[in-house]
Amino acid sequence: MLFLVIFNNLIEEFLTDIQIKKRLSKNTIITYKNTLKQFGKWFRTIDNKEFIPQNITSDHISAFKQHLIKLNRANKTINKMLVIISIYLNWAVDKKLIKYNPAINIKGIKQEKELPRWLNHQELTALLNTLVRESNTRNKLIIMLILFAGLQVRELVELKKSDVQVTENKMYLNLSGRRIPVYKTLEWTLRKYLDGVDKKTIYLLSSSRSDQLSVRAIQHVITEYGDKARIDNLTAITLRHTFGYKLGLTGTDPYSIAALMGYATTDNLPNI
Repeated sequence: MLFLVIFNNLIEEFLTDIQIKKRLSKNTIITYKNTLKQFGKWFRTIDNKEFIPQNITSDHISAFKQHLIKLNRANKTINKMLVIISIYLNWAVDKKLIKYNPAINIKGIKQEKELPRWLNHQELTALLNTLVRESNTRNKLIIMLILFAGLQVRELVELKKSDVQVTENKMYLNLSGRRIPVYKTLEWTLRKYLDGVDKKTIYLLSSSRSDQLSVRAIQHVITEYGDKARIDNLTAITLRHTFGYKLGLTGTDPYSIAALMGYATTDNLPNI
């Protein structure tokens, strides 16, 4: 019980501080919390000490890294978890709970750089044909908001109906830091969806169980459409890259593409 109280208090304090400081999304905070819970659960299996920053050593973190490797976790996932642990321990240093961060010298696993992939002509045609046949307007809209507006999954989750701006001749999506024009192909589907959606809901995408779709639900829809169109491993990233690639083919300059897709430098300029 003592472990649970200390663990929860420290983790919740950390998550509150980091969310305010970095303005992280709700889903990112959940990822942080789950990572630290997994680390804490494993820590208890190999050490009788309390799971607090003062008792965490570099040997613990190295061993946890090996534990994740044995579980066949993806290299990208392992590296992400190590970064989160290090951020937590840096916070503990700032709070003067510990003198130094024991994760500072723990190296991540080397990852092969993945080249951007977009849908080829045959794949895009198959997906568009699938969209034409689809009767579920919400699921169809999920795919189209990524394919024709370049939205990220986390942006879909947080997108509110009030973010959709309708003018006399045009429709826009107002996201934090950028304004995306809604092209005709997407506009028709979006208008049809808005006409039939519950007026009381705040978020654009919802379900019968929740007023706000989860990341997992959206990823499931993308996988389902990939299966229907017979496209292997269809992901949101592939759909986003297709959006950017098609813009490039129309002659749109790289800075405009970067701005529309939300790629920005630390000083908030388009990052090509």
